[in-house]
This record gives sequence, structure tokens and C-alpha cells, in this order.
Amino acid sequence: MTPITPASDISTSATGLYYNSTFGVDSHFLPMSAGFPAEDNSVLGGSRINETNGSVQAPRRSGSFLRRAWRRFGVAEAVPPTQQDSRDEASIFLYGDRRPPVIDNSHDLRLPDRKTTSALVARYFDFAAPTYRFLHRPILQSWVDQYHEQQDSHQSTLYPIRQAIVLMVFATSCLYSVDPNHVLGHGPFGEDPLQAGETYYQAAQEKMQHERGKPRLESVQARLATALYQLNTSRLNQAWHTLGTTFQLAVVLGIHRGKGLGSVGLDNILRECQKRCFWAVHTLDTYLSVMLGRPPYVNDTYVDQKYPDQIDDEDIHPDRIIQHSWPKDCIQAAPVMHAQLTRIVKDAIREQALSHHSRDQHMLDTARRLNSDVDRWREGLPLFLSGGVHPASLVSVFRRQLTVLQLACAHAVMIINRPLVLSQQTDPALIQPHVEKCLSAAKFVLDMVLDLVSENNLFPAFWNTQYVTFNALALVYVWIMQRKQGRLAMISSKYEEVGLFQLAQSVQVHLAKVTKTNAPSLRYSIILEELQQETSCVLARPEQPDTHTVVQASGIQEPGMNFGDLDLTNDGSGRWDNVDMEFPVDPELWLQLDTLLFSAVES
Repeated sequence: MTPITPASDISTSATGLYYNSTFGVDSHFLPMSAGFPAEDNSVLGGSRINETNGSVQAPRRSGSFLRRAWRRFGVAEAVPPTQQDSRDEASIFLYGDRRPPVIDNSHDLRLPDRKTTSALVARYFDFAAPTYRFLHRPILQSWVDQYHEQQDSHQSTLYPIRQAIVLMVFATSCLYSVDPNHVLGHGPFGEDPLQAGETYYQAAQEKMQHERGKPRLESVQARLATALYQLNTSRLNQAWHTLGTTFQLAVVLGIHRGKGLGSVGLDNILRECQKRCFWAVHTLDTYLSVMLGRPPYVNDTYVDQKYPDQIDDEDIHPDRIIQHSWPKDCIQAAPVMHAQLTRIVKDAIREQALSHHSRDQHMLDTARRLNSDVDRWREGLPLFLSGGVHPASLVSVFRRQLTVLQLACAHAVMIINRPLVLSQQTDPALIQPHVEKCLSAAKFVLDMVLDLVSENNLFPAFWNTQYVTFNALALVYVWIMQRKQGRLAMISSKYEEVGLFQLAQSVQVHLAKVTKTNAPSLRYSIILEELQQETSCVLARPEQPDTHTVVQASGIQEPGMNFGDLDLTNDGSGRWDNVDMEFPVDPELWLQLDTLLFSAVES
């Protein structure tokens, strides 16, 4: 077993508390932890909020691995005294995010030659933005051409906000032009592509800061591109705040309404771009909500915007839409299918957040309903996105879209069915199909990651792939521990525990490599190492009998238990031999894992 060493230059991130208007309850997004009165508003997801500085203290109910991981956050994220001031000077909107590379802003930015910008535009539309396709490619290309002409003539003819969009496209493309095996190596543009991307990004932000007058659709597009770039460069907190501004501007323009004032008298291109832009915001909002454990910005109750038409950019003109007499695979199909799937994910998270104390029957009914929704979603996939065509036979953009949708579908299945992996249901026949779906989805993700590695396509900018992989690894480890500790032993599985564990170990090594430059708040390695070590321990011990008493007792935390009750001496190795390794079946475990990655640690 290869241990994963956590990064040593980690600082903390902030987790906010917000009124849950979308879910209709005036409470924190995550449930209150048992052992605290319901009126205690300083509890969040089993963790206690320090009233003095707003930081989150250690989980109270969870098992030893969560407490050890939490303690290690404090050690790994310790900042030398010489750097303390600079950390405290970080903006509250990006505290805990990855520091951007230092760039030279002493000279005015000039676009590279037209051949290079054409390559950047192609990389963006063909690879970097497979399902977040809120820009119209011919129009974007016309802006690039106009930008070149403006630069050559020294006359300002292109709106600054459109210049910003062009620069954000270039910035994003640079992130996907780097060789994933040489993160700091030089790209095809004669310089470090990460530095080049940051140069374009900062130039775009400068232009956006000076935007004046009435907001336009381009105002939303530029900030949505910014939020995606910030995610790609591991600035999660900043991206979340940027998306908030993006959503507010979208509401001001009325693009969340299908028949709002903002849609009157529009040409075909603008109308379609409005729909594309809103659903891209909705999709990103859902994933950030899941990752951060925070309420989504978009309240679907007030949304009646239609999905974008499945028409390619070259077929949309201001005054007409070209209809083909033969079936045609459409690039816009994947963004629509992705948006539809995220609505199912949103429903699943809402159920788990609001119904965390529900009985097994409610969890079963919810899982059945949402699994049926996923099945209907699969039936609606066009053939080239259904897996019915070998990926090698697809053009590159369709192959990329297929990968994204397959990963998103596996993630949805894991989210929907994961509560039943910790179920205390006495009839194993009822939960077996759900557990099997969950394990199959997790294994699919792990196999896909190894395929991406073998193809040299696991980019550091794949932020969502990293998060879904973390979920798959955590699920596999929890399942193995459940089985080896005698729980759910009556459930048969086609996956052998040792084989799953070896697969997970291999993927975990690759995840650690590709996330080594991530933000300090992304604690994948620490949490997964703790889970991995607990799994190793239970694999080495004789299996326990499957008794209901064990299941119930293991989920109960002694009143008042916290870090002060344990003698945790961290030697830097991550091993805590003096701690009880009994793994809990806390029903809140998944929601705690969702947010533990990004919680602020009290130092």
C-alpha cells in the first residue's frame, strides 16, 4: 500500500451559513447533529461553530477517521509565523483558495498571432467546454477577429466586456493545453501555459471591473466563464461568490424566465444564448452546492426557462434556423442532457439534507423514484451519447461529451443510492439493488480515471472529475468496512472486497498526483488516507458477525465527545494506533464528507 502524503502548504477555507430559501427552511443547509438541542444555531453538519471567529470545530458524532482527519487538517494547514500575516490578508471571498501564479503586468497585453488564437478557440470549444456551451462560436470568432483588428489599428471598436470574454476563452484553453505529466512544463505557446492563462485571466478581470451602464448578456457570460476558470484553477470559494454575482445578473436580465421581458424581440442567436447561459449557470450552481454543502442559488420554483434547442451554432442565424432533412448528431445535445441530470442530483441532495432522520422506507422510496428518473434520462440520450457507439468512432468533441455525461451519471447514481450503504434495513433484499447500483457506479468512475490516466488525459483542471473520484473512493472504502465489520453481510455483491480495495489504492495515487497543486482547502488526500488506513485495518482483521446490535451501537457518540477527550499525538505519518478503529454508520456521514473538504479548521 502506498501512503498518500498530504500537502504541507495548506491553509484554511471559510464555510458560510445562509438562509435556505430554496429548500424552504430557515436553517443551516446541513442537519443538526444529535446531542445538541435544535435551537443551538452554532451547529453545522455535526460540527460546532466558534462564535468568536466563525470557524468550524471538529465533528462530534462521526467516527474516529473523521476526528483524526480533522486533527490532521490543523497540523497540515499550520502556517509559519512569517506567512501568517499574508494569509490573514487574503480576501474573505477567496480565503483558503489556491494562490494564483505571479505574473508580470508591467506591459500591456497583446494577443498572440491569429494562428495561435485560432488554436485557442478550437481547444476551448472542442475540449475545454464540452457541456458548458453558453457562447456562440461564430460570434466569438468574430469578436476575436475584431480584437485583432482593433489591436492593429489602435482603435477601440470592440466592447470591453466582449474583450473580456475573448480573454477568458483564451485563459481557459491554456489550462487544457498543458501536458498533464508536466504541470509546470512549457506549452506550445513558448511559455508556461498556466502563466499564460493567468495573464489572460487578470487582463479580463481588469476589463470587467470597468464595465459601466446597463447589464448585458455578455455581462453574465463573462462572469460565468470567470467562475469556471476559478474552479479550474482551484479557487473554489472565489468561484462560488463569482457565481452568485453571475446568477444575480441573470435574474436582472430575466433569462431564468421563458417568457420574461428579456426575451421579447430577440433574434434567434440571442434567444438561444440566453437559454444556454441560464442552464449553464444552473448546472454549475448544482455542483457547487453539492461540493460545498451550501444551498443552491437557483430556486427552481421560479424557473420556467426552456432548455436550449438542440441546434448547432452554424445552423443558427439571427433571422432563421437551418433545418436539416437528415438526422444529425448535435453538439448542443450534451449540455441539455447534463442540465436535466443535475436537476435529479439537486432533488437527491435536497431529500438527504431535509430528511436525514428519515426511516429506511423513506430512503428506499426516494431512491426508487430518483433511480427511475435516471433510467428515463438514459432513455432520452441520443445514440452517440448513450455508449452505444464506441468512443473511438466519435469525433473528439463528442468523445469528450460522452466522458463528461458518463461521469455525471455515475455521480448521480452514487448520490441517490449512497444512504442505503449505511442502512439498517433488516430485509437485505430491499436494499441490495440500490447498493449494487452504487458500487457499480463507483467502480465505473475508478475504471474511467485509470483510462484517462492511460490516455494522458487526466488534467489538473478537471475539478469535477477529481470530486467525483473522491466520492467513488470514499464509497468503496466505506462499503468494504461495512462488509468486513459484519454489517450488510447478507447482501451479495459481484465485487470482491480485496480487488476493489486494490483498484481504489491505484486510483488514489493518481488522484493525489493530479491534485498536488490544488487549493489548500481541497483535502482529498488527508481524508482518503484516513479512510484507506481504516479499510486496511478491517481487511486485516477477522470478519465480524452481522448483528443488529453492532450496527446500532456503532452509530452512537458518547455525549460531549470531542477532540479533548482523545489523546491524539500526530507524528506526521497519519497513523493513530491508539484509537478505536470501529467505523460508524452515522446516517449523516455522507453529508459530513461533502463539507469536510471545505470546512474552516480552528487553529
